[in-house]
Amino acid sequence: MSSASEQYRLKIAICGGGIGGLIFALALSQFPDLQVDVYEAAGQFREIGAGLTIWGRAVTALKRLGLEARLQAISPLPTENSKFEFRKANRPSGKLIGDVILSPAWGFQRSQFLFVLADAVRQTGCIKIHFGKRCISFSQNSTSPVTVHFKDETSADCDILVGCDGI
Repeated sequence: MSSASEQYRLKIAICGGGIGGLIFALALSQFPDLQVDVYEAAGQFREIGAGLTIWGRAVTALKRLGLEARLQAISPLPTENSKFEFRKANRPSGKLIGDVILSPAWGFQRSQFLFVLADAVRQTGCIKIHFGKRCISFSQNSTSPVTVHFKDETSADCDILVGCDGI
């Protein structure tokens, strides 16, 4: 028979369903003793933002989260022979000024990246995403959990509140 302490799952609320919030939620999904809820202010994930490039250690971290195949599908990593060639801007050819060998990097539209992350989060089956939940404040006292208050006049309790709501 399990004790109450063995059955309790630490409740983590992540306010912000953007890139940072979803990656953090994916990382936490590896721990079955956590209950993770993502609260996103928007009504759904949308195509917003410009292009971005993920380099070096971030590439390694995303691979460790099991995202390599999904990200390769939208932007293959460059091969070892890929390089930039710098030339005078007003000439299509000419003397090579120099080159830079590329380290592993993924480049894609922010919306593509966000949709891959959202799909991965949904497929974990253990993370809940709540839309239309703009955090306006939180409260806590020494004997109770953190209460997150949303603009729609609802609230949620958690043990740990993480702000990932951008700038």
